[in-house]
Formats: sequence, structure tokens, C-alpha cells
Amino acid sequence: TPYSPLYEGGRNREFVAAFKARTGEEPHWNAFLAYEAAYIVAKAIEKAGSDDRAAIRNAMEGLEYVSVTGLKLKFDENNQMFPYCYIIEVKDRKFTVQVIETALLK
Repeated sequence: TPYSPLYEGGRNREFVAAFKARTGEEPHWNAFLAYEAAYIVAKAIEKAGSDDRAAIRNAMEGLEYVSVTGLKLKFDENNQMFPYCYIIEVKDRKFTVQVIETALLK
């Protein structure tokens, strides 16, 4: 999955608690990605020093962002970002979350 509210790294516990307080539900991956996207665009606008679309697009190249999960994300020369993958395992009635890099992150 592209996200898990069970992950305990970074600021994810705080994100989950705030989201749940506001909506009554745990965030799903769409909510997580929308939240991350808003912060990434804000960071690109800050880097561009402008709200011009072309300047923002150009600012995305090489942009680094530390996710709510505490993991570093980086955009390549094509403005593509390859997220991590969260593997959720159930063992002895307990959930554990393992984070792996996608092949494109390496």
C-alpha cells in the first residue's frame, strides 16, 4: 500500500490523531497523499519564490521533502517522485508495518 496509518515513524502518529479528531476516521492513502501533495506544492512555491505555474514546475525538479512519515522524498529531472511501499503483516493477531523503497528510488 502507498500508506498505512499504523506506521509509527516521523510525525505519522500526530497526523493520524489530528485527522481522526477532525473526521472521526483514520486517514486512508488518498487522504495521506492529498495532505502530502499540498505541502509539496507549498514547498515548490516557496522554492520558486513565485506563484507562476512554470516557475513552480521548474522548482519541483530536485525538490526534496521530508514526509509526515519521516521519510525523505525527492523529485527527479522529470518531476516524478517515487514513494515508499508499506507492507502490512499480521502475525499473532498484531499488525506490523515494514517500509521498503520502490526499485525506482534506488
